[in-house]
Amino acid sequence: MFDQFTGSLQNGGERLALVKPGATPADDLTISDVRYDSRLPWPTSPDGQGPSLQLIDPAQDTYRVGNWAATTTNALNQVTPGRTNTTYFRLAPFPALWINEVQPVNTGAVTNHAGQNGPWIELYNSGEATLDLSGYYLTDEYTNLTRWKFPDSASLGPRQFVVVWADGNDS
Repeated sequence: MFDQFTGSLQNGGERLALVKPGATPADDLTISDVRYDSRLPWPTSPDGQGPSLQLIDPAQDTYRVGNWAATTTNALNQVTPGRTNTTYFRLAPFPALWINEVQPVNTGAVTNHAGQNGPWIELYNSGEATLDLSGYYLTDEYTNLTRWKFPDSASLGPRQFVVVWADGNDS
């Protein structure tokens, strides 16, 4: 063992960061960080004795839940300190499309075409090609992944943003 961390890890989830402090807080360098949770889509344990959460591919984004796996609670290789993670695997690059910003309580910073300031979600295409969004859905429920479908004609150009209003209005 190298040393003992005097903090604690919360079963309910939190942000964990590896930071190299700078001369001032503005100069701090975050080497790696993750925001894990105890709710779906993160793996959970009914007995509170959670599994080891292991990064699958260190070359991919640590904030993508799909880049983390859980060992089973009673597995012989449940934890792997000092060894390669049992879940290690080279993943294909993640899709170029992601949720870039969410404003669930909009106090007027952004308004829709009718001048209303409802909640919204911003998507970003980081890729070099236009993306056809017709096969994509937005959801706020893991038990209903097809809650809201993008229109058949929807697309998002390379390096473009789009705002989707989440106010329940059809217009």
